[in-house]
Amino acid sequence: MNVLVAFRAEAEALDSALAGLTIADLARPTNCPPWNVKELLVHIAGGLPPTGVLRATSREPQLDTVSNYQRPERATTAYHDDNVRRTQAGAATIVADDVKEMLTQRWQAALADWSDRPDGPVEGHMGVILLSDFVLTRVIAHAAHGLDLAISLDLPPWTTNEALAVMRPVWIALLGADPSWPDARLFSCATGRTPLTDAERTQLGPLAATFPLLS
Repeated sequence: MNVLVAFRAEAEALDSALAGLTIADLARPTNCPPWNVKELLVHIAGGLPPTGVLRATSREPQLDTVSNYQRPERATTAYHDDNVRRTQAGAATIVADDVKEMLTQRWQAALADWSDRPDGPVEGHMGVILLSDFVLTRVIAHAAHGLDLAISLDLPPWTTNEALAVMRPVWIALLGADPSWPDARLFSCATGRTPLTDAERTQLGPLAATFPLLS
C-alpha cells in the first residue's frame, strides 16, 4: 500500500527532525494551544493504536478517509476539550527524556502491525474503516502535526513527497475541486497551518469559506 510507504517516510522524517530536541524545546509552546511540544508529541503517539486494538472485521466500512474528517463531532468544543484533556493527562505520566523514544516505538510497532495485514475493514475508535483509509488518516496526522512542530520550533518544514502525494486526493475531495496548487501549498492551507492569500481567495470564490478543510 502506498500509504504504508508514505507513513514510514513521514514518521522517519519526524524522528530525524526531532533528533536534536532538548528538554527546554519539549517545554516550548506550540501553535496547537494549550499543548507544549512534549504534549503534541504525546498526542501524535496517542493516535497510533497499540497492536491488537485495531480489529479486523467482516462488517462493511462505515467511513473512509474523507468522511472521517466530515464527522460532525470533530467540530465541537467537547471533542477538542477531550483531546486536550486526554493528551495532557497522558503526557504527565511520561518523563520528558523518554517521549521521543516512546513515539518512535509506537509508530514502528503500528507500522509492523499494519504491514502484516491485508487491506480490509478494521474497527477502532472511528468505527469501521478500510485499513488503507485508516493508515492515511495517520499519515495526515503525522504530517499536519509535523508541520505544527516545524512552525513551533522555527525549523524548515520536512513534509515528505510521499505523504504529500497520498494526501492530495483527500484535500481535493474535501474541497470538491482541484485548485491546481503545488502539493505543499495545498496541504498547508487545507490544514489551516497557512492562511490563504487574497489571490487564492479570489481564485476559489465561495469555496474559500471552506478553508481550513480540517483543523
